[in-house]
Amino acid sequence: QVMPLVKRGWTVWDCGTYIGYYALLFARHVGPSGQVVAFDLDSRNLIRARHNATTNRLSNITFVNAAIGPPFGPVEFILDDTTNSHLLGNYIGGAEMASIWSQSDKSKSRGFVESVSLDQALVEKGFPRPDLIKIDIEGAEKDALNYAEHVFREIRPLLLLELHNPECDRAAWEFSRRFRYELKSLNTSQVLTNVEDVHGTLLCTPQN
Repeated sequence: QVMPLVKRGWTVWDCGTYIGYYALLFARHVGPSGQVVAFDLDSRNLIRARHNATTNRLSNITFVNAAIGPPFGPVEFILDDTTNSHLLGNYIGGAEMASIWSQSDKSKSRGFVESVSLDQALVEKGFPRPDLIKIDIEGAEKDALNYAEHVFREIRPLLLLELHNPECDRAAWEFSRRFRYELKSLNTSQVLTNVEDVHGTLLCTPQN
């Protein structure tokens, strides 16, 4: 439901690129005149993503080792050998999972990475203005949405949003009200008009 909306020449920000599956899809859709900026906090993921891009002969992807979230500069994060490397304090699942993840994280390896906001990425870092942003960042979606005033008020890109916990669900609803974005569930194809229905994967479209 998303890829037909992506146009040749567009710029896509892929926040939480993992090994590059969606980054490569976006790169093919935007074509040589377009570009993809792929952010991931785990440098190991980016090594694999770069390899996959090279194997597929895609040269229109810029890879950035950074976490998208609050504008805090260097931050500690949890290293995970699955897809779940994440900033401290974030979790996946219902509210009851917050304490479980917190306890589990105490035994895991950690690293440091720069945390930048979406506004910082645009205004301070100078990345090209996005036509579409994909956010799939292991429970940090709430911070990404809360530190993007300029991006969503002035640039107004399409947003593909993967939600991971109830805090992020609420943040997505508040984001939609604040910036006048329609939320559509890609799980049910329904436009969401109640906060209780906000979860899963959303296509967020700016309204006039």
